[in-house]
Amino acid sequence: MKRFIQIFSFLGLALIFSAATAKAQTVNKVDAKIPFNFSVGDKNYEAGDYKLKIQSIAAGGALVTIVDSEGNHVQSVLAVSTGNISIGRPELRFDKQNGQRSLVGISLPTSGLQIAGSRAEAATLTRHKAKSAEPTAKKS
Repeated sequence: MKRFIQIFSFLGLALIFSAATAKAQTVNKVDAKIPFNFSVGDKNYEAGDYKLKIQSIAAGGALVTIVDSEGNHVQSVLAVSTGNISIGRPELRFDKQNGQRSLVGISLPTSGLQIAGSRAEAATLTRHKAKSAEPTAKKS
């Protein structure tokens, strides 16, 4: 009987830890029909059907894996959490500069993500650096 209790206790603990691990690694899938050429980071893609697999990771970020219409894994990028959630269905956010569209973020009903290394992130960093470089008034 003691052995029986030990086995079920162990199995209960294993089930609890596996459920916690599964929750920590939530995966969202977004099917996207993108009607224009676009880039992600330094890679360019043609218009078409893509799947984005968004796997939550520690510290509120995510790993975004882009899969083309043929099922080929074409790129993985990191994304940082933002407050830009969508209402209802997921939304992809693009930035357009010099005629080229770049994926800069993804809004999900539960979270918003900004693609790390995107032009939007670079612009935010540039503004932050410029602000911190501004001279401060000295009190006499």
